Amino acid sequence: MPATTPPPRPLLSGVVVHWHDEDGLERLLDAWPGDDPRFELVVVDNGSRRPLARGCARWVSRGANLGFAGGVNRGVATAAARLTRALGAGLG
Repeated sequence: MPATTPPPRPLLSGVVVHWHDEDGLERLLDAWPGDDPRFELVVVDNGSRRPLARGCARWVSRGANLGFAGGVNRGVATAAARLTRALGAGLG
C-alpha cells in the first residue's frame, strides 16, 4: 500500500469566539476562503441561541462559556497553523 501524503498545513488559522452573534458568524463563514488550504477557520462556540451553519470552519465546543480570552486560547491551542489571528464575527 503506497504511503499517503498528509494534507498541507495551513499558513494562517483564524480563530473566532462565537457568543450569541449568529448573523455575524454566518457573514464571516460566507466570506472566509474555505476552499483555499492556506487558511483555516476555527470557531469556538461559547453559546448559540439557534443552530448554526457549519460552513468551512472547524468547530470547538467545550459545553461552557470560556469568555473571550479563554475561547481564543482554546482556539489557538487547536489551530493547525503556526500563525493565528483572533477574529470577531461581527466585523464583517
